Amino acid sequence: MRTEQVKRLLGVGGMVAGLVLLASMGFAQETTDAADTTRNFTVGDLIDQLQGFVWPLGLALFAGLVVSFYQFGTLTMETNNAKPLVGFRFARGNPEEVDKLVRGRANKGEMGRLLAILYAMGIRGDLNFHAEVDLITKVREERFASFRSWMIFLSDSAGSFGLLGTVWGMYQVFYFTGGVLDTQTTLAGMGTALVTTLVGIGISVMLNLFATTLESMFKRQLEQMYNKADDLRFHFVNRAQQKRQQQKSEESAK
Repeated sequence: MRTEQVKRLLGVGGMVAGLVLLASMGFAQETTDAADTTRNFTVGDLIDQLQGFVWPLGLALFAGLVVSFYQFGTLTMETNNAKPLVGFRFARGNPEEVDKLVRGRANKGEMGRLLAILYAMGIRGDLNFHAEVDLITKVREERFASFRSWMIFLSDSAGSFGLLGTVWGMYQVFYFTGGVLDTQTTLAGMGTALVTTLVGIGISVMLNLFATTLESMFKRQLEQMYNKADDLRFHFVNRAQQKRQQQKSEESAK
């Protein structure tokens, strides 16, 4: 299995594991005074202790998941569309095969459109491919940078809401008790402080994991675009050399 496939599987596995981890968070046990029994700390208890912070934290998680899975779908479609082009060696292909493949994939994905433009340039004898590749990859990088900025914002927001919940929980402990030890109020405040911190950090780490995995996929696609542009340029170089050799053979025959 190729390295990029392993990375992709690990990334998807990390996404699923992160969701499962968040959903099953907090399986601690507590002892009751009435009876010497224990009960599981459920997700419902977790939400109750988050109090009002469940909404901003949930919104940050939901928005991050929507943006991440949209970007993941976009990159996956691009990878699937580029597979026939990536698997074909242009430098070794004959003109008919190259022409058929490039024209057939011209409207299928970013790489297909790029190679169609480069192929038209090569037919005209212009082999300055790197300038065109740099222009197109720069546009893609700008679009991906917008996604990365949103992920950073949502990740930082989740961590900030977790910290804010910590401050609010400590405020409950010191303000609402009025200086008098109240076990119920103290435990509620400390629970809010700890749970909001835990959930905020968990969401932040999860969103960063998603963004890092998708960035790895994106960089791999850019690398493939540069490689295939060079491969196509070598194809036209070989065609020019074969044409010159053919002309020399014809002149020698005369």
